[in-house]
Amino acid sequence: MDKKPLLFWIFWVFLTCTTVFLIFSPSLVALEEDYRIKYTIWMRMHYRASNGSDVPIIPWNGTVKCEIDGTLYSSHGIFYSLDIENGAGTAPVILRALHYILAYIDINGSPIHVLNLSAITHSMDALIDNLSAIPFKPEPIYTVARSLKDVRFWELKLYKASSSSNEDLTGLLVRKYYEITGEESGIVNAYINVTSPLIIYTGHQLVLYVHKWTMAKLKIYYENLTVAKVHLEVTPYHFETIKLKVIPPAVIAYSSISGRILLPASIIVLLIGLCLRETRKIVRRHLREIAAILGLILLVLSFTLRLGAHNICITYAGLYNLAVNGEPWPGHVEDDALILEEREGTLQASIEFYQVSDEVLYVHALLTLEADEEYEELYRTNHPWEYGAFTHIYIPSVSIPLKTGNATIRLRVKIPGIGGYYEREYRILMLSYSGGGVRINVKPAIVVGYRRPMFNEVNILLAVAGTGLVLISVRRLRGDIKSIK
Repeated sequence: MDKKPLLFWIFWVFLTCTTVFLIFSPSLVALEEDYRIKYTIWMRMHYRASNGSDVPIIPWNGTVKCEIDGTLYSSHGIFYSLDIENGAGTAPVILRALHYILAYIDINGSPIHVLNLSAITHSMDALIDNLSAIPFKPEPIYTVARSLKDVRFWELKLYKASSSSNEDLTGLLVRKYYEITGEESGIVNAYINVTSPLIIYTGHQLVLYVHKWTMAKLKIYYENLTVAKVHLEVTPYHFETIKLKVIPPAVIAYSSISGRILLPASIIVLLIGLCLRETRKIVRRHLREIAAILGLILLVLSFTLRLGAHNICITYAGLYNLAVNGEPWPGHVEDDALILEEREGTLQASIEFYQVSDEVLYVHALLTLEADEEYEELYRTNHPWEYGAFTHIYIPSVSIPLKTGNATIRLRVKIPGIGGYYEREYRILMLSYSGGGVRINVKPAIVVGYRRPMFNEVNILLAVAGTGLVLISVRRLRGDIKSIK
């Protein structure tokens, strides 16, 4: 073969390999990077001016410090937003967030949780938005992301706020302080904090983060249980840095370009190459060998290739809420754990369990609590899913006394996969002790099982084409043998 046709085919092989790699790159490439989370949350407040009008407190230009004569009221509504970004832009992730707005008062230098003021949910589906632009969706990433979008995380079933619109917020804090200390006059140091558990799916990992920060600090002066003056310091913004293993946005863009531009270009180059005179000469000279090789390849593909939608099933298990003595997600955050300094009280955990499948699949799941060498079954699947099944199990309260030994909430699943069923095991919650404190690790689990498509008309066409090419090769071989004789 001349150099020009050889270089042409080398170029086609390079173009095709590059195209195939870029098409499947979202499933193969993950980059671990630092992302900055920006919280903007503010529970609206106002105070009453001397003329009787309500004056709103608007802190959007940054930290606000003010002194108020009289009391402070909660207003209707909460402003909030959440952004996850780095230098490359918004993180392509699925995000589900629950923001608790909680009130604390300072007792002898220790913050004591006294009120659940409000709770709001937040969601972001940037991963689906990015992957929707790709002609060839990466699986099972896209199906998992689409399923998580439909899952109703944190519906606030049992949540009840302790305050309402136009309520005397500082008066409420003074009454709570009086119930604890018995002091009818004095100074109350109070805090309005935000506790935010976040569930993030990146396509390559599922993580849960808990962030805590102070939205407002109040110094309340009161006499005979009546608020006289309030010093208020408000900070509605908070920043955290987290490390995520994400699909780089550039990879998603290249995959889209390869599917829309490079793949058609590769096919056009192939057709041009087949029309070259040198190529036709080689094909005529080695038609029998080429037909035999292509026929065998098509026959192998007819038995191994499964085109069509995979029947993917999703099993998710995670905590809906976690509380100790009424405080949601208590303690301070250390790495990926919540740390409690004392072993007093009972941990109450509520669990959400989701199963999502498009068709009938036999998936078995067992959720258990193991504490002090005792075993308690929390949930077990007893039957296969129905067509288009969506199962949501809510376990409202799992009690674990903090004075007990180590405890684990464990998920065991048996899921379908290529070649049979596979067993997986995950620890949803781990409670352990170090020194005099308690360490709580929470790790939601998502399990993906799938069954490949059944044989279809594509497999039949491949088998017919492969058989035809093999027969052509055999027939030409017989003709060559006869001509030799």
